[in-house]
Amino acid sequence: LNNHAEHCQILTAFIEKKFSEIQIKLQKKPKDIEEVTEITDYMNTIPNNVQPLKDQIDAMMQYNNVLERFNLRVTLDHSNAKWTAAGWPLKIANTCEETERLLEQCRLSYLDDMNAEQERFAQSLNSLEAFACSFVQYEDLKHCEEASQKAAECMQRIEAAEEKKNLFNSREGLFDKEVTDYDQLSKIKKIFDPYYNLWSTA
Repeated sequence: LNNHAEHCQILTAFIEKKFSEIQIKLQKKPKDIEEVTEITDYMNTIPNNVQPLKDQIDAMMQYNNVLERFNLRVTLDHSNAKWTAAGWPLKIANTCEETERLLEQCRLSYLDDMNAEQERFAQSLNSLEAFACSFVQYEDLKHCEEASQKAAECMQRIEAAEEKKNLFNSREGLFDKEVTDYDQLSKIKKIFDPYYNLWSTA
């Protein structure tokens, strides 16, 4: 029976460890929409992850029932751990509800942030287009050094804008929003490419 009790303790510790890992993941505060999506996807796996643990809890309780039938006295820690383990499924269900509310709040907040950032990005494209169009002023090789430096700078800004556009488009998908075309950026690249080809090799 002592070996039986030890097995109960090992099983209880295993259940505690697995549920604690789930709890930690659920209580992680997302820092962006990507993490909101990641946690949401994880929550969808919880029923399949929890069911085997519920089976383990049932087995643990049956082992403890055997100990009780034989009147084997267990420690207070053993008894407390048993009831803590038995309560984990309800605790996880409650945490899931709390996490769902938090994720929805974060989702709305991050959507507002992205909308504001996209407005600033659209304004920055106007500035970038003016920069790209300014290369028409360089007409001969005496401007070679200045034009070459500015061409490198403009290309860096275009590449950064392209990365930003891709990030916005990816996040729009996560928010179930229509993907923004940003055809102005394609226009800027078309305007600038001949100048860049000229002055980057001059």
